[in-house]
Amino acid sequence: MATETERELGELTKEIVESRNQAIKTDNQVKNLALNVRSFEERFDAVEKRLRVSQIGVHLIVAVAVDGAAVVATSANTKRLKSQLQRAEQQKGESHRKLETGRKEFEGTMRRVESERERRRTAVARATELVEAQSGGNADLTARLLENLETDDLNPLERRLLDDRMAGVRAELSSAAYRQARKVLAAGNKREALPLLRRAVVIGVSGKDVSAARYVLAVTLRELSRFDEALAVFREITKRRKDTAVASEAQYWVGVCLAGMKKTTEARAIFREIVTGGGRHAASAKNQLAALSGSTSGE
Repeated sequence: MATETERELGELTKEIVESRNQAIKTDNQVKNLALNVRSFEERFDAVEKRLRVSQIGVHLIVAVAVDGAAVVATSANTKRLKSQLQRAEQQKGESHRKLETGRKEFEGTMRRVESERERRRTAVARATELVEAQSGGNADLTARLLENLETDDLNPLERRLLDDRMAGVRAELSSAAYRQARKVLAAGNKREALPLLRRAVVIGVSGKDVSAARYVLAVTLRELSRFDEALAVFREITKRRKDTAVASEAQYWVGVCLAGMKKTTEARAIFREIVTGGGRHAASAKNQLAALSGSTSGE
């Protein structure tokens, strides 16, 4: 009995020792686990700190990048705005120039229109005065008005009606002025005859008296040594009377007028042409060339 009890007591003791050993082992394991947990927490704290530092760095980098992008964007916007402003200023200047040009063109057009209106009013007034003078039988006033008449500013209908009405009057007054000029010339008054000869030429339309008045006017001007005026009339005769004896004679007098104006080179050319062509004035042209041969004056 005692043996059985001892045996049970021994087993119980053994179990107690094993339990104590197991408790010690478990306690050691718990301590080791606590140490591991603490070490893990320390490592986690370090990682968390590094993570926070990294996040701060990332935020700084992002902030710097955003700020740099903002600076670049602002600079680009500023350049674009400056460019737009320059273009706007250029367009403004161009618009002002176009406006000024348009204004000047408009003012020029208005001045031209007003000038045309004024010329037309003057032309109508003179035409009306002419018709009234002719209707009233005032021949001298009618002749003077015809001499200075300008019909370019009348409209085509007004011009045709006036021309039709004045055609016979022109011929009559031109012949009368030429006849009177011949009487004045016959009395030896060349200067007094010039206005009458000019009137006969200007107001006359066509006809024998007009051609004669033009030739006598040219000869009278030459005889008065008014060579430049005579030259213009003689040249007009050569244009109107081509291939005629009158044109040939007028060409000779053209050379004489040029010589009288000291334009010897042109005069020689005219006289040589006449000599080469022959005719009634060839001998006179040859004499003129001989007279000019010793001349040293130029044009």
